[in-house]
Amino acid sequence: PSKVASLPRVGTTLREQLRRFEVEAIARALREAQGDRRVAAHKLGIGLSSLYRKLEELGQQDLDGLAMQSEGGVA
Repeated sequence: PSKVASLPRVGTTLREQLRRFEVEAIARALREAQGDRRVAAHKLGIGLSSLYRKLEELGQQDLDGLAMQSEGGVA
């Protein structure tokens, strides 16, 4: 798979793009770690408390929606 990020949608702010990137990175790490948050934090290069803080900031809804998309569902 290509490591190059896709171009942002027209009209999205930098803040929106950064949030989306964080959601995708965290969701991917959690999938690869099979839900183990300690392993996911290690993969992301952040502390476990930082991961918990990000999860709270980003919201479970964003992560659930992304997981649905990656599994072929519609979010």
